[in-house]
Amino acid sequence: MRQNSVSFGSFIINRETGTLLRDGLPVNVGYRAFLLLKTLLQRPGEIFTKAELFEAAWPGTVVEETNLSVQIAALRKTLGVAPGNQDWIATIPRVGYRFQGEVNPLALGYVHIATGRTGPRRNERGDLAQSQFRYRPPPPRRCTRIRGSGG
Repeated sequence: MRQNSVSFGSFIINRETGTLLRDGLPVNVGYRAFLLLKTLLQRPGEIFTKAELFEAAWPGTVVEETNLSVQIAALRKTLGVAPGNQDWIATIPRVGYRFQGEVNPLALGYVHIATGRTGPRRNERGDLAQSQFRYRPPPPRRCTRIRGSGG
């Protein structure tokens, strides 16, 4: 069974809700960039061809290769530098890209309010400290309609 939430470095990504957290705070990432990151995290350390990434982010659509390069560059800028002063995403010339970093599956649903870490923590006596956790439902989907001339 595939985990919906995984962590790498100081990041937590929930594939189901489409959220990316850094140190417990939401990170703005574009839709296509999120789809690419989600795909790369499915098989960390393995090479994804450009064709696989195009199919993941632009299914059934013909787009130029520069679109992929722009989205990967945006992801690299958002994620910053991984431990060891290397990029999280490595370019494999003329082939594709690879996510390089340790990816850990996480329990879903509960996020520590202060640290952003998931799952229960134990207090000094060894009891579960559930009061420090709260359920974060997916963000509401909002739709804005513009009517008439947009000027």
